[in-house]
Amino acid sequence: RGSLTPTLSQRERGQFDTACFAGMTSSKPLRVIFTGMTESWTKGGVLGSCSGLRFIVLVRAMKQSGFRVPREERYFEDYVAGSVHEFGPVSLDEAEIIDFGKRFVPQPYHIDAELAKKTIYKGLIASGWHTAAAMMRVYSDNYLSAVANLGSPGVDELRWTKPVRPGDRLTVRVTVLETRRSGSKPDRGIVNSLLETLNQDGELVMSMKMINFMTARQVAA
Repeated sequence: RGSLTPTLSQRERGQFDTACFAGMTSSKPLRVIFTGMTESWTKGGVLGSCSGLRFIVLVRAMKQSGFRVPREERYFEDYVAGSVHEFGPVSLDEAEIIDFGKRFVPQPYHIDAELAKKTIYKGLIASGWHTAAAMMRVYSDNYLSAVANLGSPGVDELRWTKPVRPGDRLTVRVTVLETRRSGSKPDRGIVNSLLETLNQDGELVMSMKMINFMTARQVAA
């Protein structure tokens, strides 16, 4: 057992007081995900905040996590804040990367393996938009409900943090950051999720925060 000492990443926003975590211990590795501003902190819970930063503390057991029901039976209530879900791996081959690049982002490091060697990337890499599209397919096929998803108003904080190269094996990790009932429509709720894409070495290559509207299994009173 050891004290939790979070490692801050690009998801950190603002200043953070490590004294907030004094006395918190765990027998397993922990991840800390910062989700935004809030006012209060309930110590000992999964969700909390400190120094104005809201966070989720997660025990790293992601291979064992999953939904209790299949996509065809999944509703707003099945998305639990703090839960983590992993899908994949998938990969992009050289031909796919070049084809996408030629059609949508014709930069030398996306469309020509030889020219790409002369760039700062030292080789062919996938367009970030290609990675995002491929990961959205994984997200749609596995995470989103097949019966309750009502669409999304958009994404926040899309980041490409490391190049994706031909043959990289990519895993999508989705953390449910927050769920809340709609204040105006009692038959639905809002699910905020953090989507992270990692390569075969566990390195983060892409991340973004998703917002989805979901029909509820039961209408709020």
